[in-house]
Amino acid sequence: MDLIAWNKDQQSGQKNEQTRVMPHGFGSLSRREITKPIIAAVNGGAYGGGTEIVLNCDLVVAGEDAKFGLPEVKRGVYAGAGGIPRLAHIAGHQLASEMLLLGNPISAKDAYSRFGFVNRVVPASDVVSTAVDLAKDICANSPDSVQTTKLGLLFAQKYDHDRAYRETVWAPETTRLYHGENIKVHLFPSLVRSAQKSY
Repeated sequence: MDLIAWNKDQQSGQKNEQTRVMPHGFGSLSRREITKPIIAAVNGGAYGGGTEIVLNCDLVVAGEDAKFGLPEVKRGVYAGAGGIPRLAHIAGHQLASEMLLLGNPISAKDAYSRFGFVNRVVPASDVVSTAVDLAKDICANSPDSVQTTKLGLLFAQKYDHDRAYRETVWAPETTRLYHGENIKVHLFPSLVRSAQKSY
């Protein structure tokens, strides 16, 4: 929802944005916890909810001219769809405070080198193809391993180290990984190749 529509709702007494955004956030992504990898391809500006969505992605490819911002403090609201804790977790308290309390946009270069939530900065014409290449690389891996690894990453955001480890080890996805077909396809052939090379 954009600010104009939000303001109209506020003036008319309709349900506010917070009610609509929850429980999964902007674009049904900024607060969603799913075990499929999410890759963002960003050209142009990603402000407010756009940046909150990006912060919940696993990999982010940005065009050289892309901008990111959480300008909510300039508009009398706050980044309430997951942006505050995610940015603090990724960038640390001081950098998160800089972006959230000043409300000024940052460049793709800064999002990559200072704030740490962009993986690649490429020419605008290469953004989508780079994101697709990353997706292909992920798809070449064991689906069960990818899903369990992503689950472990989600637990690492929510819990301390020991609990995140335990939650991952005892998750149904981990059991499925060790008893499923993907381990036979991906692990066992590599063990056979290694054994053959040692002779």
